[in-house]
Amino acid sequence: MKRRNEVTTIEQAYQKFNDIKLSNGMGTLGELNYYDELVRFLKDVELHFDDEISIIDEDMVTQWILSLRGSNLKIASINHYITRLRVFLYWCMRQKLIPEFKINLVKGQEAPLKFIPEEDLKKLMDKPKTDNFSKHRTYTVVCFLLSTGCRASTLINLRVEDVDFKAKKIYYRHSKNRTYHVVPLSNSLRSVLKEYLSTWVIEEYLFPEVTGDQLTVGALRNSLKRYCKRKGIKPYGPHAFRHTMAREWVINGGNVFQLQQLLGHSTLEMTRRYVRLFASDIDINSYNPLDKYTKTCRTLRIERSNYGIQI
Repeated sequence: MKRRNEVTTIEQAYQKFNDIKLSNGMGTLGELNYYDELVRFLKDVELHFDDEISIIDEDMVTQWILSLRGSNLKIASINHYITRLRVFLYWCMRQKLIPEFKINLVKGQEAPLKFIPEEDLKKLMDKPKTDNFSKHRTYTVVCFLLSTGCRASTLINLRVEDVDFKAKKIYYRHSKNRTYHVVPLSNSLRSVLKEYLSTWVIEEYLFPEVTGDQLTVGALRNSLKRYCKRKGIKPYGPHAFRHTMAREWVINGGNVFQLQQLLGHSTLEMTRRYVRLFASDIDINSYNPLDKYTKTCRTLRIERSNYGIQI
């Protein structure tokens, strides 16, 4: 008897893909968003979950991307959809469910990063009275974001025990790419956190609600907005502090590999973007090697002259 060819539907393929991701500890459907992006793709190309996965090919994906480009979506949003979908489709290719082809992101003009100007930073760093928990917490959050450049989701998940004052280290147990990593605790941030923790009874989350419950990203944004308003400046979100920290690091000659570790970038290319964008802000007279060694030689000549050494 001739055996029928086995047919894999899109639903079956996705279910297997998702089971593998869950077994590898990669999170849930809601966290990964692969499902939402797949649903959007199927709707746009007029496919259904019970259709064969083998129907999907390079031409279909290309046409879908072109339709996205023809919409009012920003380049960043389009690439978000493409990135999510291709994780699943690349897995299907490795499983020989669909033919192999490359799925490229859309290229466009890189949007300028928002960062906080020096005059606003000075106002933000003007410490408020510490008799109000919300104000003191938000001030400490501002210092934390400027010192570490961490993401909002990482910050709200930090616990008191994640800060090691003795070793001067901060432990990130929650990050965007789901990797555990350690960042250094600067002396200035160490002092700010010690004062904050010695003033208020904080038992679990490092930056909680007034009730002690975990702060949400939305509540964090609102607290920063109120804080900025009190300082008489325009509102800045958590990511503006992240970009500002990166900019200050680059223009002050910081090591790019250390910056990658601090920001939790999975690849160095993501960090290099900051270097490209902020390169024009670097003071060439401060960091140019010729200027540096010319000054060194000039200093040596002066010292020799002072000691009566012929130059």
